[in-house]
Amino acid sequence: MRPACLGVRRWGEIAGRDIDLRIGDICDFEFLTEAFQAFRPDAVVHFGEQRSAPYSMIDRSRAVFTQHNNVIGTLNVLFAIKARTRLAGICAPAGLQHTAIVRFCLST
Repeated sequence: MRPACLGVRRWGEIAGRDIDLRIGDICDFEFLTEAFQAFRPDAVVHFGEQRSAPYSMIDRSRAVFTQHNNVIGTLNVLFAIKARTRLAGICAPAGLQHTAIVRFCLST
């Protein structure tokens, strides 16, 4: 996988626009809320889940790490959206389970 800064640079070359790249941990809620506060996004696309299923199947500790990263990270993204943006709704095309979580988060 290529470093994010290369993709950002390439986007700038093609589109003639800049992307404000912030690299951090989605499990760090403070980082997320500060980034959302500074940027004020019109939309959020969350691709932050750890994508290696074989890694999570190596042993229990890696399975727990993967679940913590994916679940806590996604909840942090949802609550940061709720706390720091004016977005009216969230689409969760990954499935009904995520949609249910989104509805819970937004209704609290």
